[in-house]
Amino acid sequence: MRIIIADNEIFFAENVARYLQYEFDADVEYVGSASEAEESVNKTHFNLIIGDLDLPDSNDGVWLLKIAAAHPDLNIMITSAREIPSKIKNNKHIRLRGYFEKPFDLLELKKKILQLIEAHTI
Repeated sequence: MRIIIADNEIFFAENVARYLQYEFDADVEYVGSASEAEESVNKTHFNLIIGDLDLPDSNDGVWLLKIAAAHPDLNIMITSAREIPSKIKNNKHIRLRGYFEKPFDLLELKKKILQLIEAHTI
């Protein structure tokens, strides 16, 4: 399983990446900006993207809309300290698989990923 984490809080992204690598033996990459996320997703197939709504070069999840339009089969989970904008929540073209309000328990993230694995979604 390949996962990319996009968050400008690099310490957070590193810790989540380490946890997912350990728990799922996953290949996890983390980036700190929307442009880095887009570049990575365009180069490599990922099963899941976990990202914050706001990154230094994109606000309100605009970067997620752009990536979802280019990669409609990509599963997306959002980690944020604020509510999901309606343009994302109501968008039927985004495979939104979860929302985790920061701070959150990594066990909840693990549980959600396990559900996706069991459902053969990722």
